[in-house]
Amino acid sequence: MKTIIFISIAVLALSLFSSSKDDTPETLGYDFQELTDAIQEVETGSGPNGGIGVIGDNGRALGPLQIHKIYHKDCIEYAEKNPKDIPFGLIIGGKPNYRRCLDELHYSQFMFWLYAKRYSRTEMANLDKNKYLTLSECETIARKHNGGPKGDTKKATVKYWNKVKKVLESNHD
Repeated sequence: MKTIIFISIAVLALSLFSSSKDDTPETLGYDFQELTDAIQEVETGSGPNGGIGVIGDNGRALGPLQIHKIYHKDCIEYAEKNPKDIPFGLIIGGKPNYRRCLDELHYSQFMFWLYAKRYSRTEMANLDKNKYLTLSECETIARKHNGGPKGDTKKATVKYWNKVKKVLESNHD
């Protein structure tokens, strides 16, 4: 099916994007929402709109997570080829449309999750199993977000990771 119809994020999505830290030792690691929030803060700051409406990289990146068109295409392609890999609740209303990355926080977050599922399979499998990411796993995902599928091996993404790491560690309870 060429077009994926996205439905609203349901309870399952919330379980992937958040967790209760009250009964969880810090040593377990970082939940996916913590990583997402840190990347969003590095990409577009922590202003009142949280990056909604931000256009960056000379018009080539949109929204809170600064999603590029090719990144979005990779995400939609992955979702179309792997529908069983997408939890039912982690689907967003409406048809996939790159411009949605500009104004819809949850859509941008979903694209980030899909990209991580596609290009950081080991890290995301560990997340599925353990419910938390290690700092090293966060680094791999963040650097691929910034530098593409092989971004974790590029020197150019180290500075970006250091920014994300600083935010991630400062926000971690």
